[in-house]
Amino acid sequence: MVDQDSTKAKIVLALTEILKNHSLDEITVGIVAEAASVSRQTFYYHFSNLTKVYLWAVSSRMRYGLSEYAGFIALDPAEYIIDVCNSMKANSVLTNAFIANHQIEVLDALRDYFYSASRASLLYVMGDTEDSKEMDLLAQFLAGGYVGIVFKWLREGMKDDIAELIHSVFRICRGTMSPDVVQRIGTLEP
Repeated sequence: MVDQDSTKAKIVLALTEILKNHSLDEITVGIVAEAASVSRQTFYYHFSNLTKVYLWAVSSRMRYGLSEYAGFIALDPAEYIIDVCNSMKANSVLTNAFIANHQIEVLDALRDYFYSASRASLLYVMGDTEDSKEMDLLAQFLAGGYVGIVFKWLREGMKDDIAELIHSVFRICRGTMSPDVVQRIGTLEP
């Protein structure tokens, strides 16, 4: 396992270094494999494509893996989402390259990560419900919102405090907005 992670880390490092001077469109698996001093076969043993390299890089920098989060994600899903974002920021060279190329696989992975967090939180708050379709729909809606917020944060150079943004969303979802916001909303006419 350690050797596999070491090989994966070499591939991530090679891709990161190459991306400092080349666009993602110019990079092939062969180029990355050569830079990492591994064969193409070894690359494909670990990753099916370059996007999987990025996703592994993000997940490997998270404080906990998804399975480890499962035990307490429902209690504080915001921390899980923040951890994903902080890992993306720690891998900023890779993140910027993959986001700039609108990699749908990255978008799908984020949506899946945030859906898991949203659904676990809803299950904790609402308990098992007879209409799981509505809960799934709400979890998908929340996940889509988080993806939108995170993509905006990424496009703007990851400058804002992502923890503050995500905690604000959770306060809004819980109905605990600041009194100023509540007052402004109350003055709006339907």
